[in-house]
Amino acid sequence: MADGLWLIDGPPAQGTRLRLPTRAVVVRLSDGTLWLYAPTRLTPELCDSLDALGPLAHIVAPAPSRLDTLPDWLEHYPKARFWAAPGVMERAAQLSIPLRKPRALDRKDAGADWREDLHQLLVQGHPDHAEAVFFHRSSDTLIVCDLISAVETAHLSAWMRPVIWLLGLDDAVGRMPRWLRRGVRDEMALADSVERMIGWGPRRIILSQGRWYRRDGVAELERAFRHILRDRQWEKALRQMDSGSR
Repeated sequence: MADGLWLIDGPPAQGTRLRLPTRAVVVRLSDGTLWLYAPTRLTPELCDSLDALGPLAHIVAPAPSRLDTLPDWLEHYPKARFWAAPGVMERAAQLSIPLRKPRALDRKDAGADWREDLHQLLVQGHPDHAEAVFFHRSSDTLIVCDLISAVETAHLSAWMRPVIWLLGLDDAVGRMPRWLRRGVRDEMALADSVERMIGWGPRRIILSQGRWYRRDGVAELERAFRHILRDRQWEKALRQMDSGSR
């Protein structure tokens, strides 16, 4: 993808009839260790590829979804630090998925382990889904999990396509999935989080599901969350008009 940044396009997610695509992100940190985001299914070939890049030091569960792959990673890499967003352990308990105790991700600031390489934010607004998103500074790449979905329906079986369209997960207008948007209780807090991501100035946006954005990251964020940002954009435009008239 870029210097020190790799993608893992994994097999479809298990557990539901909707066999949606999965994607993980690997970053080589400044100390030479590897950082893994939203792990896909573990395979011997994948382990060999990662071990050739460097020692895996951090495993990040960014949201309470796709947790079934984590136990194999935590068992195979017992020395790696396990980090989890709020709600991950509660959801794992509901699904009877055994996970070791994680380290908590800070709500606003990157931890000391990766501060030189990554910005970090827990997205606010949803009471049960404070997703952890990251910004790879050297490549201007925003890394998100469920926050935006853009599933490429052309790669799916015919019966799945209308389901994906109805769920608002298709790549025609990559956006916040409907199931996640319906749970938002504080749109102002969500807008604050989105504006902070915009402030990072991402060039790329990597999603965990579907087509990711290779360019124009800021514009894609503004488009995907226009329903949240609309009022603020109007206010900004009016202020600019007022300033110009003076």
